[in-house]
Amino acid sequence: MEKALHTDSLYVPAPQEIVETDLLPLIPKEMRDGFGAGECRLVAADVNRCLYPRLVYRVYPEFVVAAGGVRIGRSTLGVGPKNVSVLRRCVQVAVCIGTVGAEVTALHKRYDAEGHPLRAYLCDGAANVALDRLMLHWRTECLPGHATYPICPGCCQWDIAEQQLLFSLVEARSVGVSLSASGLMRPIKSISAVVGISPTECFATAECDVCGRKNCIYREFRNVALK
Repeated sequence: MEKALHTDSLYVPAPQEIVETDLLPLIPKEMRDGFGAGECRLVAADVNRCLYPRLVYRVYPEFVVAAGGVRIGRSTLGVGPKNVSVLRRCVQVAVCIGTVGAEVTALHKRYDAEGHPLRAYLCDGAANVALDRLMLHWRTECLPGHATYPICPGCCQWDIAEQQLLFSLVEARSVGVSLSASGLMRPIKSISAVVGISPTECFATAECDVCGRKNCIYREFRNVALK
C-alpha cells in the first residue's frame, strides 16, 4: 500500500486583498468607469473583511496510473483520460482541500436579499479569485517541484460522486470543510483537488491554459486576477 510522504499539512497564505481591478473584467467594458468601478471597489472592500483562506494537503510519493484513473492510497479516482495523461508525467501527487470560509457566502446572500444582484455577482467572482490565488500560492510555496493545474471532481470527465473518495485521502475537517450526501462542499466556496508533481516537467498552471473555448470571460478575468 502506498504511504504518504508525511501527515496532513496546513497552509494559510499571506494576506492578499481583492482590489477593484480584479473584478472589472466581470462587467461590460461600458460599465467599467463610474458606477461599475464604484461597485467593484465597494464589493472588494466588503469581501476582504470576510475572507479566511486556508488549505490542508497531503503529498503521496507513490501512486498508480491506469486507463482513465489513478490509485492513491486505497482509493481509485476516475479522473478522466485528459488528466491521466498529465499525471503520467508526475512522480508524486498531492491531495488538497481548501476554502475561503463561509462568511463570503453570507455576504453574497445579504447582497441578494437587499436587491443588489450586481454586487452578489461580483462577490461570487471575488471569492473565486481568492480560491484561485489560494491554490496558486500553495502550489508555488509548498510543493516540492513543478505542479500541474488542480484536477477537481466534476471537471474533465471526473464524476462529482467521487468527491467522497478524495475526502478519504486528507482531513477536510481540519480546515472546516464538510461534504453533503450529494457531494456538495460546505462552505460553498471551497475546492478539492489532486495535483501532480514533477521535479523536471513543466505544466499548464490552470485548466484555462489547455482549454479550447474561445471568447471566455472567465479566462480574461482569471488572467488579470492572478497577475
